[in-house]
Amino acid sequence: MAPPGHTSSPHIGSGGGRLPIDAARRRLLHDEIHARPVAPLQMPALVTQLAVLNRSTTVRDELDHVQRLATAFDRTASDRTADDRTAGDGEPTLVHLTLPELTLRWERHSEYSLYAVTQPVDPAELWADDDPDLLSLVATPPDWLAEIPGETLVALQVVIAREPGWTGTDGRTARPAETLDRARRVLGTDHLLGSAIRDGSAQVFTTYTLRDDGTSRFLVLCGDVSAGRVGRTATELADLETYRTLAMMAFPAARELQPRLTEVEAQLAEFARAIDEGHVDDATLLHGLMGQAAQVETDMATYSTRFAATRAYYGIVQRRIEDLRGTSVPGLNGVFTYLNRRLIPAMATVEATSDRLSSAAEHLGRAADLLRTRVDITTEAQNTELLRSLRDGQRMQLLLQETVEGLSIAAISYYVLGVIGYLAKGLKAAGLHLNTDLVTGAAIPVVVAAVWWTLHRTARRLRGRGSL
Repeated sequence: MAPPGHTSSPHIGSGGGRLPIDAARRRLLHDEIHARPVAPLQMPALVTQLAVLNRSTTVRDELDHVQRLATAFDRTASDRTADDRTAGDGEPTLVHLTLPELTLRWERHSEYSLYAVTQPVDPAELWADDDPDLLSLVATPPDWLAEIPGETLVALQVVIAREPGWTGTDGRTARPAETLDRARRVLGTDHLLGSAIRDGSAQVFTTYTLRDDGTSRFLVLCGDVSAGRVGRTATELADLETYRTLAMMAFPAARELQPRLTEVEAQLAEFARAIDEGHVDDATLLHGLMGQAAQVETDMATYSTRFAATRAYYGIVQRRIEDLRGTSVPGLNGVFTYLNRRLIPAMATVEATSDRLSSAAEHLGRAADLLRTRVDITTEAQNTELLRSLRDGQRMQLLLQETVEGLSIAAISYYVLGVIGYLAKGLKAAGLHLNTDLVTGAAIPVVVAAVWWTLHRTARRLRGRGSL
């Protein structure tokens, strides 16, 4: 929501050309600080807040449901105020709806949507009976809450009332027994928890019990505090419970992952031992590593976003606890002490599981590197042996070639000398006085030298071409 006096304009400082053109979304970034204003709250009041998972609903579905509430009070969509943040289709993601009997705040987040109904409450209805039916006091039309699109994750009601016996700001009352009795009448007697908050200016009570109607319940008793401070206290308590539940969403997944991670870690140790000892063939090791790596990567893709969201939500919970600055009410366990005692171990489990999952992925990567190194070394040794075999073969081939060349010289020379002999005999028959044996014998060294030179030159020329 924009601050009072805000008027929409394309550029904040573009008037008169005194400033450069605005950066993209400058207005959105600036006005985000006004997006969730805390409305003053007059006591006694009732805050009913629901957080529903919205994976199966659209923004339009939820806005139509908000419009149904406005229509029931003869209002239209123009009576609502929305911030500048929009969904991908241009729809608003935050709406404040002020009606005669209540105020509605609706927020659309990535995985859940928030509906917060704030209304005054009649003290006579609040304190008339033990364990009052607070859900029936909500001023929305019948079944409007039940028909909110989505799946309920958090449903809580916060009762804020003034404690008539309050004295000072030390968190104590003049009639502490009557105060505890009032708390038990609203909340029940099961394991009542209480803390003084806001430096003792208020007390909060709860049992952290999920009631039969599906809601949890808080009671805030205040002294002489401003309406603005009452509104902030109610909002922070409701947000604390919502973000606590959202943070816990990763806890079941973390517990399910732990046995699987234990198995993966054991198999990783076996893989490392097998790589070191070399008694398992590389193909079997590679197949096993690929299977484990695929499973771990699937788990990381499935749960890493959930674990990251849990860390963010838990950080908000811690900041809300710090803001409320709670101390235990005498005679009761503190609300935030009880909360931390159970929440911190769960968050530690989630964090440890996230770390183990990341560590398993890293160890699988290192095991794959080790196996790759072993395969490279084996391949290099095989290549070296192959090159050695090739060199030996080439040497043998060279020897055979030299032998063949020698035999070729003798054979070719023999045939050439035979031709020369036949030629000498022919010339003698033609009438020349030749000694054919002398001519053949004299031609032997010339023929052998010529054949050798010719073959040697041919071989050298062929080797020269082969080296190109």
